[in-house]
Amino acid sequence: MFMSLVLSALLGAQLPVDDFTRKAAFGSARLSPDGTHLAMTVDTDDGNVLTVLELPSLKLVGSLKFNGSNVGQVWWVNNERLVTQVLEWQEGSELPAYFGELYGVNRDGSKGEIIFGYRAGQTSKLTTVKTKRNVYAIANFIDMLPDDPKHILISTSSSGTMTNPKPGQILRLNVYSGKVKRVMSLPHLSMDVLTDRAGNPRFSIGENAEGDVTVFSRAAGSGEWKLLETNPDEAISPVAFEGENRVLFTVDNEKTGLQSLVELDLISGERKTRWKDDIVSPIGGFSTVDGRGSVGLKTMPDSVQYHFLKDGGLEVTFLKTLLAKYPGRSISVMNYTDDGQQAVVVISSDREPPSLYIFNTKDGTIRHRIDAYPWLKPTDLASMRPFWFQASDGVEIQAYLTLPNGVKAQGLPMIVLPHGGPHGPRDMWGYNPEVQFFANRGIAVLQVNFRGSGGFGKKFEKSGYRKWGGRIQQDIVDATKFVMDRGIAAKDRTCIYGASFGGYSALQAPVVAPGLYQCAVGLVGVYDLDLLYNDGDVRMRKAGRNYLEEVIGRDEAELRKFSPVFHAEKISLPVFLIHGKLDFRAPIEHAYRMRDALKKVGRDPQWLVMDKEGHGFYKSENRSIMYNQILDFMKPHLKL
Repeated sequence: MFMSLVLSALLGAQLPVDDFTRKAAFGSARLSPDGTHLAMTVDTDDGNVLTVLELPSLKLVGSLKFNGSNVGQVWWVNNERLVTQVLEWQEGSELPAYFGELYGVNRDGSKGEIIFGYRAGQTSKLTTVKTKRNVYAIANFIDMLPDDPKHILISTSSSGTMTNPKPGQILRLNVYSGKVKRVMSLPHLSMDVLTDRAGNPRFSIGENAEGDVTVFSRAAGSGEWKLLETNPDEAISPVAFEGENRVLFTVDNEKTGLQSLVELDLISGERKTRWKDDIVSPIGGFSTVDGRGSVGLKTMPDSVQYHFLKDGGLEVTFLKTLLAKYPGRSISVMNYTDDGQQAVVVISSDREPPSLYIFNTKDGTIRHRIDAYPWLKPTDLASMRPFWFQASDGVEIQAYLTLPNGVKAQGLPMIVLPHGGPHGPRDMWGYNPEVQFFANRGIAVLQVNFRGSGGFGKKFEKSGYRKWGGRIQQDIVDATKFVMDRGIAAKDRTCIYGASFGGYSALQAPVVAPGLYQCAVGLVGVYDLDLLYNDGDVRMRKAGRNYLEEVIGRDEAELRKFSPVFHAEKISLPVFLIHGKLDFRAPIEHAYRMRDALKKVGRDPQWLVMDKEGHGFYKSENRSIMYNQILDFMKPHLKL
């Protein structure tokens, strides 16, 4: 009790849990071509809303809310018409997903209709307007066609529901009527297509029927796609065209671990490296005003870093002005007006939640600012400190440690927070409401980019394959000991908590290192690896089954060894299991089996199930309930 009172006095006032679970004031945002209107999505507990605001008054002039669906990515086609993706909720999913439909709507909310997709030819729950015809394919945006205010260029890939998928097409889509005109066929099933600076499709990367990645290019004015020779060790992703016949793409060499940005001359075949890094992959980029070119990259080896491909020009000059004005922040440009005189930008840091700005690009003056979480002050939030440590086998691993404000970094209570995935996602420097909630309660938070994490190249990511319950957990354990050995975290005041794969780790890490943690909380976790082959959505697609075989394998002994449900007797610490009843990614059967296994060895876990939540808790109220219960559960073990 005395320690708790002292800590509270040092920390100052605790913020309400709702301050960390409330929805942000904005999601995505884009300026109209002439800069007179701002399109902005706003999240609510029952889906999001597209709002259109008049500038400079910020008066609401139109809105769009789907019945049972969400607004996805949004584009201004002209100063009147917008196109958005339609995102559908799947039972048990944490977030809605895109199934290929596009919706057109005027800025005042009128004349809204599905213009492409499997419901485009019928009256749907989204609209009472009947459009042209059903198309069972996924639309991928290619080019805005700025000289044609009624059309956009899209590519199509076969819907996952189709049993006999056909090669993709490039189509010119009328954003008012939904009529399409075929431009050309693509050489394989799904392709990521780049247009040159004139808007002509010239470069594509995709998969064939066997799932092999192939790369094609076209000469200017030619209708024929030509297969390009590529290194099988390299994963390629297109970025932009640089001139008429030179294309930029990122290369991830999984043999050497080198990440690079390469410029390829499509005529001579000559390759030129424009940027390279042997640690991290790009996390974003900066485009030209028209969106067809690239001027720079963003990476995050620790905190954010910027790499420019040009020395000057409007975009680079503007970005350097922002970097000088907002040093040490993460900066993302959403889009520019057609004349390049205005830009909408999102700026944030670890202690500064995202803020949306509309800037004058000439001098960097602010025209408007909207804060995502205006009720939070940077002085109330904690710093996120990156560091590297050497794992027990000598490999260097990156991690983040967030320390509570106002207390000495010595003998602190700590939560170890493994991320989900595990392959693809990574922990990143920046504002994280979950981390800040715990830090506001006086708890240090450790996040580890263990082997298998994304963002550090395919070589690093694949080093975690078939090692879910072993080497990955040892990296988490090694990071925990690293912080403890420096006296920052108390060895008798540390718990582990995570969601999805992080929930798995919360139960598996104590198996690998008994006695290291004082309690464990698993949220929507996977606890029986073999069950992944028999239940849940991953195993329903061939690609999903192939993925499982690659990352966890089929060896029954190994799956059992790496499944905490079969090692309950080694989990000798208090456990709290949390799950959504509608979870389809990690079905609740995992939690039932883990609970039963713990009960058999006399360790009844604390239990929380939300009937109408899935793989993660979406509703703010439910997240507040969850965090309050987690904190109450941890208090005696963290000695708060």
